[in-house]
Amino acid sequence: MMKDIVKILMPVMLLLGTAAFSLAAQDNKGKEDKTNLNTIQEIQGEVSAVDKHGIAVVYKTDAKGVEQEVYIPLEKENIKMSHKRDIEDIQVGDTVKVEYETTMEKGKRSSVKATIVTFLKRPQKKPAAPELVEPEEPEESELPFKGIQE
Repeated sequence: MMKDIVKILMPVMLLLGTAAFSLAAQDNKGKEDKTNLNTIQEIQGEVSAVDKHGIAVVYKTDAKGVEQEVYIPLEKENIKMSHKRDIEDIQVGDTVKVEYETTMEKGKRSSVKATIVTFLKRPQKKPAAPELVEPEEPEESELPFKGIQE
């Protein structure tokens, strides 16, 4: 008799437990979707492009020479510059550190904007390649050997 009751109650308890966990998961998921999350991140690298609307930074180059680049929008009124007066002073090739704010809404990234741009250093000057000099071809009379005599 007791075994029969356990056989009947066990599946019912499993069914009710599973339903309770699924409802709790749905409640938590709904709360996560409604929250906004702002995070501050930073990236350091070489400037590949800069204009009044944004800055592009190459932050990684792999062994094959493939570059990883990110474009970060700027709001000129709300940007803080460090070691330079204005964003126009930053040039292609400069090394910079950019702090930017990422806003997440409903679990998806909705906006990115730069907050602080720190100038680190100018690009290294590459030495000029030496000019290639074409060797002069000696005239026929200057050749060190004689031709075949008949």
